[in-house]
Amino acid sequence: MADGGRAVVALLAACGLMGGVLASACGQRPPHAAATRPTVRMATGLPGASFRPLSAAILKGLRAQLPAIEFVPIDTPGSNTNLEHIQTGTADIGLAYSDGAYRVYLDELRSRERRDAARAIAVLLPASVHVLVRATAPIRSISDLKGLRIAAGPPGTGTAFTSETLLTFFGVIPRRELVQALSFEDSVAALMRGRIDAAFVVSSDPVESIRVATDTGARLVAISGDTVDELLTEYPFFRRSVIPSLTYPRQQAPVLTVAVDTLLVCRRQLDDEIVRSVTAAFFRILPELAAQFDGLQAVDLDRAPAAPLPLHPGAALFYRESELAR
Repeated sequence: MADGGRAVVALLAACGLMGGVLASACGQRPPHAAATRPTVRMATGLPGASFRPLSAAILKGLRAQLPAIEFVPIDTPGSNTNLEHIQTGTADIGLAYSDGAYRVYLDELRSRERRDAARAIAVLLPASVHVLVRATAPIRSISDLKGLRIAAGPPGTGTAFTSETLLTFFGVIPRRELVQALSFEDSVAALMRGRIDAAFVVSSDPVESIRVATDTGARLVAISGDTVDELLTEYPFFRRSVIPSLTYPRQQAPVLTVAVDTLLVCRRQLDDEIVRSVTAAFFRILPELAAQFDGLQAVDLDRAPAAPLPLHPGAALFYRESELAR
């Protein structure tokens, strides 16, 4: 080949190489390189508790709405473990109760040791505190549980954290051997067999294990009176709640209690656009979810951002856009 021909070939090769560099710099990918879908891991909850079916329904709806994102469930004991997963970066979104989320946020403000932190996407539905005892037991309030055997929920669950808070507030400091870390189903079985005297269940109504318990001789203890005003002042994440009559078998009258909110939360460092998309998709599937979970019927754009910890910037952007669109 003549020198001129070699020069042309060298120039073309150089141009081709430069073109590849420019294409790479501009973000162009070779035709055979497929884009990788981002993955969002969702911390869920225990079987038999409210978080598991609600998480499954949310995941199903998000997958349909956002096919460009891969959603993966992570089974956990419940609220507090979900918050731990989010703080350590092993989950991206999840359900949590407002009392645990509030505690985590206070810890963040005090220590600032967490590399990541939980941020709110939306306030969902209330989860009532249920205190179950046998129908014949002379127990009328949490204060009456002193010296008795109590099922307070498995470690890592919202029930365990909430029951500890309430027992402490009402002056019930049970010896360690009197507190059993049992699931909802195991708590009911132990109560019916006389192995425990009371069981705490924190969940949205109705709860299948409570239905079984009340149908076989258990009853619900009210959390009411002037003391509740003090409780709400000291722990602002609680709010008054009522379990309507006939929610459960043999429950002839409404039961006054307190509740915590169920929150949809996420990692602070999760991409803003992903969170904005997830928030928008959640509200698109909300009518379908509310048909399955009655408590979600009260969710709206005004109340949803009112969480006891800061909103994620992506969620905040969605709410601002929604406000401007009204």
